[in-house]
Amino acid sequence: MYEKEDLDAVIISVSPQQHPDRVCEALAHGLHLFLEKPPAMRVAEVERMLAQRKDHVVVGFKKVFMTAAQKAYELIGSAHYGHLKSILTMYPISIPENGEEILARRTFTNWLGNGCHPLSLMMAAGGKVAAVTTHRSGEGFGSVILEYESGIIGNLHLASGPNPSKNIIFTGTHGTWQSRTTSGGCCSAASRSIMPTPGILRPRATNPGRWCGGRKTVCLR
Repeated sequence: MYEKEDLDAVIISVSPQQHPDRVCEALAHGLHLFLEKPPAMRVAEVERMLAQRKDHVVVGFKKVFMTAAQKAYELIGSAHYGHLKSILTMYPISIPENGEEILARRTFTNWLGNGCHPLSLMMAAGGKVAAVTTHRSGEGFGSVILEYESGIIGNLHLASGPNPSKNIIFTGTHGTWQSRTTSGGCCSAASRSIMPTPGILRPRATNPGRWCGGRKTVCLR
């Protein structure tokens, strides 16, 4: 196909086990590409693809690009917000017990397929991570602690329960920003607020797109 067609870009949407070979093949032909998440099964495979990259490559980490995330980047980078201190994310997902065995078998899991969503958003907002510590309960829930090179601390709380929500809270020296989605539908309200310290964020549900008490709701998909 690459020899017969005059292509500008390619979309690769196959199982992550096939990503490294397919991506390197496309990059060898000088093409831009969109790659479905997760990019690969192991770090070494990602490094192999990065070594081949010459043109634009976009990975489908959708939460990094959503409207609420773009607003978060804008706010936490402002002087009014102050220095980012911590990131707390709640996400309804669990970590498999036998992780090394699963990776050795190259088995695709929900943790690999969807855990990348909150983690990619936290890394996009906080920057490079220096260390990772994982606390896992017997049922697979717990926390993933990210220590950023900048000194920020991130906590990915692996939420459990019958109907957990997806929350992310950015805390800075002068305010907080929070977005929230519930599992009741594909689209729900999110609230954000910048408040003087020691103000407390108290989000309340409003209709998407309307201002309420200085807070703007954003539709998350």
